Amino acid sequence: MKTLFDELEDLFSLFDDGISESTVRYSVPSFPPCNVLVQEDGSMKFEFALAGYNKEDLLMEYKNNKLLLSTTKDYKEETKDKYLAKGIKRPAFNYSYFVPETKFVIDELNASFNNGLLTIVIPAKKEEKDKVIFTIN
Repeated sequence: MKTLFDELEDLFSLFDDGISESTVRYSVPSFPPCNVLVQEDGSMKFEFALAGYNKEDLLMEYKNNKLLLSTTKDYKEETKDKYLAKGIKRPAFNYSYFVPETKFVIDELNASFNNGLLTIVIPAKKEEKDKVIFTIN
């Protein structure tokens, strides 16, 4: 299975050639559960399932062409109760995803946190349509 780093070259061509249904799929970290979408206008959209987390305990950064999301708090529960089943976990995490600043407007990133769903939208840069290429004789 290819990792994200193995497929960087493919990723660049993906953004250059446009997005289609038959594009290569990239692996994302397994936690937190996340959807990564490219919207019709070319914007990149992330949806993170973070039920049980507080938005104040999340840190979002952009560094070296990567969107970084992590927790700033350790969510270990202290209880004297004994669990019969424990299926809900809130581990500390570090998430990163490649977002090239040559293709997206990082300064216009929009994030919202509602009902345990963190949504991040990063607008696509507009293409220069009035570009003229000259040849040299």
